[in-house]
Amino acid sequence: MRLINLTVRQKLSFTYGIILFLLLIFSAIIFVFSFRLVLLSEVKKDLQTLSVETLRNHTVIDNSNIALTNDKSGISPREEFLESNTSALFLDANYKLIAGFGLFEFYDSSDKVNLETLVTLAKKSFSTHQFTEGQFRWRDKNVDVLATPIKSGEKVMGILLLSKDISPLEQIFNSITLILIIISVGAFFGSILLGNFLVKQMFMPLIRLTKSIEKVDLDKLDDSIHFPGSKSDELVILVDRFNEMLKRLKESSSQQKEFVENVSHELKTPLTKAISSLEIAGLEHLEANNDLEIIRGNLFGLNSLIENILFLTSLKKTNLGPVNPIFIKPVLEQILSEFKGEIKANGLGLNIRFEDRSRIYLPAEYLTVVLRNILGNAIKYSPPWGKIEIIGRKNHQSFVLSIINSAESRVSGENRKIFQRFYRGSNSGKIGYGIGLAIVKRICELYEIKYLAQTLPNNHLEVTLEFALSRD
Repeated sequence: MRLINLTVRQKLSFTYGIILFLLLIFSAIIFVFSFRLVLLSEVKKDLQTLSVETLRNHTVIDNSNIALTNDKSGISPREEFLESNTSALFLDANYKLIAGFGLFEFYDSSDKVNLETLVTLAKKSFSTHQFTEGQFRWRDKNVDVLATPIKSGEKVMGILLLSKDISPLEQIFNSITLILIIISVGAFFGSILLGNFLVKQMFMPLIRLTKSIEKVDLDKLDDSIHFPGSKSDELVILVDRFNEMLKRLKESSSQQKEFVENVSHELKTPLTKAISSLEIAGLEHLEANNDLEIIRGNLFGLNSLIENILFLTSLKKTNLGPVNPIFIKPVLEQILSEFKGEIKANGLGLNIRFEDRSRIYLPAEYLTVVLRNILGNAIKYSPPWGKIEIIGRKNHQSFVLSIINSAESRVSGENRKIFQRFYRGSNSGKIGYGIGLAIVKRICELYEIKYLAQTLPNNHLEVTLEFALSRD
């Protein structure tokens, strides 16, 4: 799965997990190195203490010669070094062997390189008059060596080299490293889980905020969100800004609705008066009755347009609870009876194929508006002696209603423009205002009804609606 496809929460969980894992690895590395340094420091301290005791208790300088002797308790140097598990090498001022113990007691030509390393360490201690430490391998063993100058006053008479085998320590370090590597595999997944838990806790306020926002009714805009916390909390500030936005939206929506209602009222009042005046004039001037009838029809059309605009702006889902399922066919038959005169006057053929037992979720008044507008358009834009076909069929968990009419001119292929407000075909040549199908679109969007307009062969236009079926 690509990182770009992850959610913000998943990305943060993954990032936090990686950071925690790296912190654990870094801490483990620091622990191992610190542990190693502490143990090696203890080894160095032991060698320094032993070298001081050896020079004080087991060495004697006589006439520029270094001699080894037992301490006051009668313990010999060999016994001392054996008890402390330490190897020792005594060299004179010319780096000639005086005595060797432990690993340095026996050596052959294969130890030449290591002996040169010991001599180099001894020379450095000789020249600086100080302790000099080094590490190298001696016969497959890792040893820590401390060179100590043997002094007589301020003069260096020789060098004491003490060493301890640190191979067991290296084995401990390797074992700890292996254990940490094994643990790190589990730690990686643990870090991811811990990161997910931490991010989840961080996102809890956002999740609560999201749920609160989802409860806001955008049709009412009366509710505000209440989120607990300090006034300086970023989420509290965000909620306050959101509530301010809701308030402004409500004011804007109210002003818009009030404006539409006021304008519609101001337009409808003179229209009603004009229609009444035309009816009176028609009675007084019969010779001009045809012209007056045309004007009267246009005024009625304009009045219908205003009512449709009012209906469109106020259209929203009902808040009266769940929508009761209804049968489509009775509503369809009622609307067809309304258009019976127009269908007959235009000589239109009507073919209905319908499954009348199908019920859908939609308020009856909205279904009436939808079917009236679609059928009205089909009748209006069909040529004389054209054909209208209505097909209703069940399709799994939905009901598909298709209204097909012959058109006077070929329309473009699948085309949703006819559902736009005030859109009218360039070749329609019919009286209309392009608002009816916009209302259909709005209702379909509110109730999740799929809608589609497409061209069929031989200049036919098909409008399809797909409704969710009742489970009853």
